[in-house]
Amino acid sequence: MKKLIDYALRLLVICVAASGLLAYVYQSTASRIEENVYREKLFKAKEVLSGRAEEIKKMDHNGLEFFRGFSKGLLVGTVIETSGAGYGGPIRVLSGIGPDGKIIEIAILSHKETPGLGTKVDTSWFKNQFVSKSASGVRLKKDLKPGDADGIDAITSATISSRAVSKAVSEALAEYEKVKNVR
Repeated sequence: MKKLIDYALRLLVICVAASGLLAYVYQSTASRIEENVYREKLFKAKEVLSGRAEEIKKMDHNGLEFFRGFSKGLLVGTVIETSGAGYGGPIRVLSGIGPDGKIIEIAILSHKETPGLGTKVDTSWFKNQFVSKSASGVRLKKDLKPGDADGIDAITSATISSRAVSKAVSEALAEYEKVKNVR
């Protein structure tokens, strides 16, 4: 019985030490990780504005964080991050939206989709379908009724992933309507 208590106390000390070390490492790297995530998002924001912006400003309106791109003092686009529920989890999408309310470009920030199927949402042929689309044109063709606006082709065997990106872009366009006049 003494041996059992001895082993339990040793295990407890090791667990407490390991937990403390893990907490220390997390605390010491959290700000650096957050800064790197912000830098990546800023880089992608410039990317989804197709190089039109010379300056990117982070803005906040009623809790919605977004970026505005400017060139020679003129607004060239707005970048909004949204996410959709994919097959393997959330798909985070960054949508670049022009002053006319149409998509300039989109970027997939993160996903955990099935390799070879859902990962195709991050291919240029899929993402390019969203370019120049407004809110009515970002739905999947298979979800449209005859006579509706032109839609997005879903990825074969990855409809859930395709729909998640489509809904995220649609949500970004809806959020844009709320902030388009914010300066």
